Amino acid sequence: MHYVGLALSFFVIMYLSAKRRSFSQTMFVAALVVAVTSTLPPAKVADIAIAAVIDRSTLELAGTVFAIGVFAAIMNHLNFLEKMSSSLQTAFSARTVSAFVPALIGAMPVMGGAQVSAPLVDKTGDKLGLDRVTKAAANIIFRHGMFFLFPFSPSLILLSKMTGIAVWTLISRLWPASVLLWGIGYAVLLSPGNPKTRRSDALSRAVAVEPSGDGMPELVENVETPFPSRLKLEAFRTFLFYGSPLIVALGISLALQIPLWASLLVGSLLACGLGYWKTRSIPPLQEILRNSNLSQVPAMFWIMVFRAFILESPALPALTGSIGGNVGRIGALAVAVPLAFGFVSASQTTSLGVLIPVFMPALEGAPAGVKLSAISAIYISSFLSYLVSPLHLCQILTCQFFDVSEIDVYKRYWPTLVGPVLLMVLYAVHVAMGS
Repeated sequence: MHYVGLALSFFVIMYLSAKRRSFSQTMFVAALVVAVTSTLPPAKVADIAIAAVIDRSTLELAGTVFAIGVFAAIMNHLNFLEKMSSSLQTAFSARTVSAFVPALIGAMPVMGGAQVSAPLVDKTGDKLGLDRVTKAAANIIFRHGMFFLFPFSPSLILLSKMTGIAVWTLISRLWPASVLLWGIGYAVLLSPGNPKTRRSDALSRAVAVEPSGDGMPELVENVETPFPSRLKLEAFRTFLFYGSPLIVALGISLALQIPLWASLLVGSLLACGLGYWKTRSIPPLQEILRNSNLSQVPAMFWIMVFRAFILESPALPALTGSIGGNVGRIGALAVAVPLAFGFVSASQTTSLGVLIPVFMPALEGAPAGVKLSAISAIYISSFLSYLVSPLHLCQILTCQFFDVSEIDVYKRYWPTLVGPVLLMVLYAVHVAMGS
């Protein structure tokens, strides 16, 4: 019965994900299935669920996801993200902006974020003479590179709480994936030698920066100027001004080692203060909460409840024993299982929430470096399968905006995935050799 319940819960997750059910609903049903099939007394089931909900890691996870949503909603409401992106058009070349803007927008889990960055990529892509397929591929690839090094990424935070490994420690092993994805992406999609790039950055329209009434620079398009260095300096000031809430939140999180939710709270307050200084108004609380993607918060509780029931399941020892029974098996499964699961679920957080509880017991007693490599392989594998899934919402929205087919976009960006794939395989080999 335990094995049936475990298998059924996995099937339910993949089925509901394919049906586009909310993440919260999906994990609730999965947790319910595992609880009902556990054959545990009702009192024990209640104890496990309550203990998981009030656990400090669960509360910090939910609080951080809530804080991320609020921070992103405030930055989006105040148009800070758009103004940061616009300032880059003066400070850097169109090629750099085409890469950096999707990454910048991707740093914040804004609802429909792919649709926010797509028009900006479309505009700079026109200056470079990029075709629609290449612009769509650039929007997808550069947007998702932040998953490996941005400490406020929900997937990284979830992984940290489920494994007990600090976010910055995870980033220390995962950051090369971002560098490889962006580096190869730039070479394949945006480099001057790319045949898809037909015009020089010299044809870009001038974008000037003029001081507004409060002394802060504002962007004005199509204004020629003989002072490019001054304009770049003003644009950089604009970027720092509107980006300061994010910069401060990252800085105090790293320097003071305070919880991520606390640093995001500081960033949110700073953004509201700057917004009030500029407009003499503050973002309406109701609107901020409506746009904060709050459905992710209960999902975090259900993930941790699901994890608790998995850890209590009598089927888990046999399952993890079969995983860890062979030194090469853990590394291979750390790649294969998330690839299959994530492709169907089209959700990295779902893949991690389901698979990490299964793999972690098999890694008990493994050297810290080997464990970190295994977790990194799982993370990269779940990312890759999520990225290329035909149900991936960011990809669907991007293809709709540029009016291109997903197949054509796949063909355009697949070489950019070679670097992360090789890194994933390297970590899997390290696990196989070091287990």
